[in-house]
Amino acid sequence: MSSVPIVLLLQFHGRFVFAENTAEHSLTVFAVDPRQVVGLVSDPHDPILTIREANVDRNGPDGKDAKAPARRFVSTSPTAFDGTHLLWDIVNCQIDVPTGGNFKWLDTGDLMPIADLASGTTRPFNRKLLDQTPAPPITALVTIHSGLGFGFHELGKDLAFFDYDYVRYDDHDETKIKDAGRLADMVAIAIRIPEPHVDISFGPNEGIRVCADSLLKKLRIAQIFGQDVRGVILNFSNLCTAAESRRVDKEFAAFYEVLDTPPPIEERLIPKVNLPKSAGSGGGYGIEEIGHPFGDCYLSAKVSF
Repeated sequence: MSSVPIVLLLQFHGRFVFAENTAEHSLTVFAVDPRQVVGLVSDPHDPILTIREANVDRNGPDGKDAKAPARRFVSTSPTAFDGTHLLWDIVNCQIDVPTGGNFKWLDTGDLMPIADLASGTTRPFNRKLLDQTPAPPITALVTIHSGLGFGFHELGKDLAFFDYDYVRYDDHDETKIKDAGRLADMVAIAIRIPEPHVDISFGPNEGIRVCADSLLKKLRIAQIFGQDVRGVILNFSNLCTAAESRRVDKEFAAFYEVLDTPPPIEERLIPKVNLPKSAGSGGGYGIEEIGHPFGDCYLSAKVSF
């Protein structure tokens, strides 16, 4: 009988850019605040990390101080008590997940692709960002050395397969420049670990120790491994509080700031959704019919170098 895999599952919701180093097989994730980009209008995006308290060793990593959480709260699920959760404000943080191996994007047919900045420009990634502390519009970064990355769609089944087009930021007619296809609104990184705990670094002096002892059933990750897994979920979020639904994702233009010499804002290609037909009327869905998370600030982007 095979042993149950132990997995560290990192989930990302909201405004993140995933920069893959194809030579070193690693990934750096940048939290981006569109409001800090001159010319863009947005509410502030403040990245946070949440973990179930049961999966956190409050003593912290060996040789480092335990990074104190900013909040402690209880989940509001009406069906099952999920225990208390801890929340860390990660603005200005440089987080490192020190696991061995290589990172790669998982390519399977039913998973949603992540918007690729290469679809909108040929300008290269700015490698200097890897060696700098977070500076506007980047508010935090997470370095990942191994694992399987994948995107998927969190909307209801009937709305899971609409397509996007790319349009120019300043085009009020929203003329399609090229197809964008289906786009993921959540990104996850699954890292198989040899021991049921791992130390997450927040710098040279602070960190957190997480204990991967929860049974993760009926999740996408269980499907990928072909069986239930034991692990812990680290949930990264970088959303604003506006909760707007919109057809054209103007905030997406902020992602181009991670490039070397970003293009002018008015030239940047951004996603516009093609709403599916309503089963009842034969027409198109209205924004208000779809609701969240469609149209909110859930789309991320990726780039490789």
